[in-house]
Amino acid sequence: MPVQSTANSIDNSRIVRHLRQSRKYRHLCEETLVRVAAWSMLRNRGFRKTLKAARSKLHQVYGAYFDQVDFAEVEELIDGLSASVSAEARLAACRNLLRQHRSTAERLPFLEGLYGEIWSAIGRPRSIVDLACGFNPFALPWMGVDHCVNYRAYDIDHRLVSSINTFFARLNQAGGAQCMDILTRTPALEGDVVFLFQSIPCLEHTRRDASLELLRKSGAPYVVTSFPSRSFCGRNMGMKRNYALRVERLADELGTTVIPLSCPREDFYIFCF
Repeated sequence: MPVQSTANSIDNSRIVRHLRQSRKYRHLCEETLVRVAAWSMLRNRGFRKTLKAARSKLHQVYGAYFDQVDFAEVEELIDGLSASVSAEARLAACRNLLRQHRSTAERLPFLEGLYGEIWSAIGRPRSIVDLACGFNPFALPWMGVDHCVNYRAYDIDHRLVSSINTFFARLNQAGGAQCMDILTRTPALEGDVVFLFQSIPCLEHTRRDASLELLRKSGAPYVVTSFPSRSFCGRNMGMKRNYALRVERLADELGTTVIPLSCPREDFYIFCF
């Protein structure tokens, strides 16, 4: 049965086609465009309102984080990496890569100690699954993991996925990235740890129980999540407390324990299964 509101006769493919023609969203995977179009059709009437709501939702869950990204510069920075480049130059290039994305840019001031704290709590992994990864894989030099660690990353932007795969190849890192909408098609969540950084609020914008479903499917002993403690403009809007309560509810529903790690502007929670 097609996903469509009985009160809305608009063809899903027409909405998807117009989203695909947008400069901002043409690089997103088809699964995401179809899902968001269907979400909007169930809540709106008329083509213009449905399309506008779909675009607004895509901005909320994707565009607001990627508006500042210059993919030409991303490619140039990655192209400059090679086996012969110095460790200092490699770190400088990765810092510039992380500055491209809002979330990872805010993480830079405390990046040095972040993964050390995580590994102290759960041990060093031999395999990593990074869901809705954004630019997080470019923090690889700070993770301190071996080249043979299998790092599998998933995101909805084809350009980013291609860049991460090139980046891994340049650093000779095992694993790779794949373009996938994790709300439509969940990847295998087997590994030593799953990363889900600043993604739960975005996932739950279109499906309230999305994070609970994902966490239940995890075959890893640890899932590391994170939440912003302030808005992009730096305002304290009660986010820290609200997200802490959300984590408590998730832990209760899953019957698991949680280890909190607090950092400036971002709170991390390690679900222990």
